[in-house]
Amino acid sequence: MPHAQPRRLPPGFTSEDFAAFVKAIIPIVGDENFSIVSADVELKDGDYVNPCKAHDMHAVYDKEFFVSCAVVHPRTVTEVQEIMRLCNKMQMPVWPYSVGRNTGYGGAAPRVPGTLGMELGRHMNRIHEVNVDGAYALVEPGVTFFSLYDHLVKTGLDEQLWLDVPDLGGGSIIGRHQSDFYHFMMHCGMEVVLPDGTLVRTGMGSLPDPASRNSNLSADQQPPNKAWQLFNYGFGPYNDGLFTQSSLGIVVKMGVWLMPNPGGYQAYMITFPRDEDLGAIVDIIRPLRLQMVLQNVPTIRHILLDAAVAGDKASYTDKTSPLSGDELDAIAAKLDLGRWNFYGAVYRRFAEAGLDFIGTFTIGMREMHHIVCVVFNREDPQQRLRARWLTRQLIKDCAEHGWGEYRTHLALMDQIAGTYNFNNSSQMKLNETIKNALDPNGILAPGKNGIWPAKYDKRAWVLEKDEADKLLFAGIPMTRL
Repeated sequence: MPHAQPRRLPPGFTSEDFAAFVKAIIPIVGDENFSIVSADVELKDGDYVNPCKAHDMHAVYDKEFFVSCAVVHPRTVTEVQEIMRLCNKMQMPVWPYSVGRNTGYGGAAPRVPGTLGMELGRHMNRIHEVNVDGAYALVEPGVTFFSLYDHLVKTGLDEQLWLDVPDLGGGSIIGRHQSDFYHFMMHCGMEVVLPDGTLVRTGMGSLPDPASRNSNLSADQQPPNKAWQLFNYGFGPYNDGLFTQSSLGIVVKMGVWLMPNPGGYQAYMITFPRDEDLGAIVDIIRPLRLQMVLQNVPTIRHILLDAAVAGDKASYTDKTSPLSGDELDAIAAKLDLGRWNFYGAVYRRFAEAGLDFIGTFTIGMREMHHIVCVVFNREDPQQRLRARWLTRQLIKDCAEHGWGEYRTHLALMDQIAGTYNFNNSSQMKLNETIKNALDPNGILAPGKNGIWPAKYDKRAWVLEKDEADKLLFAGIPMTRL
């Protein structure tokens, strides 16, 4: 029976090539675990609970731009290995993701249109172990913060162990621990499928457990070393960092450290009304974080972030243009909250783009990073263009001050990677060397974080560096360009 044609063929594929790939992958995963993103399938955005699995639900370009050719749902580590071997053989690019809730950063969509999407979390969602004495868990990509918490409750362990949730609890534990520095510090031991299908256990996991010797079990089923989730480093070199926000391997199991119940906690919200208070607040928080008096990650939130929780913009004003200072004060008074404005380059850029500024500062151990929420109507091409211009300009402005981004949307990966250009971009050259060594066919997540395999012409794939000319050509009025 012939299969449908995808909306976007993978780079270099003909219809016949794609049909041959479909014929080869179905015996590995079954018809029910492979779906083609064809032209007659509507690209529904979904929502946070049920996100789309083939395109960017918060599209900054046309919805058809970042779209997969098909989506595969492996059931086991062995199937992931078989899929990777097949993709190497047939030169099929593949974009793995856990559950598709990478909200605001591209979701489940691939950087290269027509790439095969690999959803790990549909079937690979097992909690292999929760150890109370060692205060850790060993999980698969589909385990979310909610599902691990539910497991602790059902097993009666929630009074002994706590877990830390990064804002939204529906995200994958593995996915969020790789993209968030503070959670990455709490991981210990990975099981990784390399681009060629080889299985690796990092740290103490690379030392076989006595029980696994002379075992006929597949590598992923062999009992792990009992210290795998207790000591990060093993003999070295320490490889785990290679698999964070990279395209060098697919993490199929990971250990995560949990918190022994400290007996309770006290939450605080402190408001301050004046813009000039911001600097003093940061100075007060810094020593408290350094001395670990504050052991969590405090946030300094803009008034509109909390206002958005209580209602949409229409519930506060009839305006569609950015809110004025007086209007922000009125919202703060209505919600009985303080407010601050981050005047200067960031606030001005939002005003130039005609968009409202919403943001929060997150206080780290020795630094503070600023999370900027660019809110726009994704159904409006002009607003999409404004949002792209704004984000690209902010990246440029920050780089000029020596400030860098640690995470971003698919459309901005190349630009941000290009700002990390010390010594003639020596770090990028290192990343490309490692990429081409581990993935010579360039099939695993090409273009992720601006790292392109040798087989791709990087210059041809980089998206617009500057949207200003497009805005002028479209006749869209800007306060300043």
